[in-house]
Amino acid sequence: MRRLVHVLTSTATAAWISGLALRRGGTEVLGVAYVTSLCINWLLDYLGHSGGRRSPLTHEPLNASAISFAVALALSSLYLYDLELTLATLVASGVSFLTHLALDLLSGGIYVRDGGSYRRVRLLKLRGHLYSVANSTALALSIASIAAYLLNPYLR
Repeated sequence: MRRLVHVLTSTATAAWISGLALRRGGTEVLGVAYVTSLCINWLLDYLGHSGGRRSPLTHEPLNASAISFAVALALSSLYLYDLELTLATLVASGVSFLTHLALDLLSGGIYVRDGGSYRRVRLLKLRGHLYSVANSTALALSIASIAAYLLNPYLR
């Protein structure tokens, strides 16, 4: 999937989970979710695409979770004044790598350990028109979810 789709899907999901779990909404939690999602998704794609192909370095669940946790620790130092925002950063980091890998299962696949080596796994092989439709649909749903989050009176 496109990087924008990864970032907005992670942002929307993390904002909802953090907002409901912490009973705190608004733009602060959304901003934390966005910054965390942007950093993690960018880093997973930057480190994990060697020569245009995915690598097990970042597209394997244990490796992705370790990278995500390291980024969360670095980012949470920005929010030491507010424990809830620190927790929102940790939640957003977990959601970001999970949604990144889930979306990649639909297009290029991810890696899983198989003994001493890695095996590539994918649910679908979306290419061409279907790939564009999937990207557009995920993008539209993410934007709608972010709008619903901002308009939700329960999270104010």
